[in-house]
Amino acid sequence: GTVVLSDGSVFNAGCEFTGAGETRLDNGTNQVAGSVHSENLVLLYNATLTGTGTLSGTLTWGGGNIGHGAAITIATNGNLLIASGANFEKYLYGSLTNAGTITWQPRAGLLIAAVLHNLPGALFDDQQRRHLRQRLDGEDSRQQRGTGVVALEILLVDGDVLDGLDRLARNAG
Repeated sequence: GTVVLSDGSVFNAGCEFTGAGETRLDNGTNQVAGSVHSENLVLLYNATLTGTGTLSGTLTWGGGNIGHGAAITIATNGNLLIASGANFEKYLYGSLTNAGTITWQPRAGLLIAAVLHNLPGALFDDQQRRHLRQRLDGEDSRQQRGTGVVALEILLVDGDVLDGLDRLARNAG
């Protein structure tokens, strides 16, 4: 089944979202306050995720935003799937630190109005083939092979690696 959490939910340290169903944040502001584990948490539509915390397991970001002042970390055993079945924009206004894996799949854009920090050993897997705006700093950023036009507007800092950057530049030229 599906559980929809209401505006104002607070996820304290030790909170777990488990089971075969889906736990959805459809709208309103919801806060992370510590380490949270998820097998089925989905951020959608007009929902905002705020607070400071670490997410392990899987979080699907299908719409909405990570709010101003938020400091969210994807744990080494964490996976953030940025994807949706429709064309919902995703907005990063707070800080997102990746120690695990972020997979960006097709549908809609990702606006980064703050910093997405990719730690050493972490992976940002771009399967989107669209614009990534603002800055991504970190260890390993990978653009998957495929067809279509790719435009990257990324500021890479501290000697970071973007696999296939030369290939992308040649193919875009």
